[in-house]
Amino acid sequence: MLLVTLWINFGFLFLTIMLHFFTYFTASRGYTGMDAHAELLSIYSVLFAVMAFFTAILTIIIIIFWIQWMRRAYFNLHQLKTLGLQFSEGWAAGGWFVPIAFFWIPVQIMMSIWTKTQDHVVKDKRLLENGSIVVIWWLLFWASRILASVLNVQDTSTLFIQMNQYNMNEHYDSLAKDSITSIAILVMITVPLTGVAISMIRKSMRMQDFLYRKERGEEITNSMISGD
Repeated sequence: MLLVTLWINFGFLFLTIMLHFFTYFTASRGYTGMDAHAELLSIYSVLFAVMAFFTAILTIIIIIFWIQWMRRAYFNLHQLKTLGLQFSEGWAAGGWFVPIAFFWIPVQIMMSIWTKTQDHVVKDKRLLENGSIVVIWWLLFWASRILASVLNVQDTSTLFIQMNQYNMNEHYDSLAKDSITSIAILVMITVPLTGVAISMIRKSMRMQDFLYRKERGEEITNSMISGD
C-alpha cells in the first residue's frame, strides 16, 4: 500500500503543477476588466482548495504506511540478529517524532534497512548498491521541509481573495509570480523527492522479498537480483 499511495501522490503533484501553469497563464495576461479571467481564477482557487484537502489526507496516510513499513523492515533485521544495528526497532517509528534526533535517526535506520538487507541476500558483492539513494532522499526531504518553512509561498486561493481589496494588476502579478515559484519548487524538489522515494522503497521491498524467500529455503541467484 505504501507504493500505491506514493504513486497516487505523484499523480497529485502532476495535477498541481498543471493547475499552477493554468493559473500562471491566466494571471500573466494581467487584469483586463474581463470577468472571464476572474471567473477562471476563482475556479482555480476552488480546485487548489480541493487538491490541498486530498493531499493533506494522502500525506497522513503515507506517513502512517511509511512508519509501519520502516518499523517492520527494521524489526525483521533485528529478528535475524543483524550486526551493526544502532537502534531498537521502536526507534524506526519514534525517531521521526523526537526533537533534534529526527534529523539523523530516520536516515540512519533507513540506511541500515537498505544496506543490511542486501548483506543478507546478495552473495556477489559486486551487485550491492551503495546508500547514495538514501542520502539523496534525505537531502531532498529536508530541502522540501526548509523551503516550505522559509519561503512560505502564499496560497493561491488567499491571493485571489485579496484581489478585491487592492490594485488588481498588482495582485495578478503576485499570483503569476507565486505560481512560477510553486512550479519551480515542485519540479526541482518535490517531484524528485517523490520519485527517489518510490525507487528506494520499491528496491528495498524487492530485497526484503528476496530475504523472506531466502529464509524459507529458496536459493536467491545473481540473475534474480540483477533482474536478468
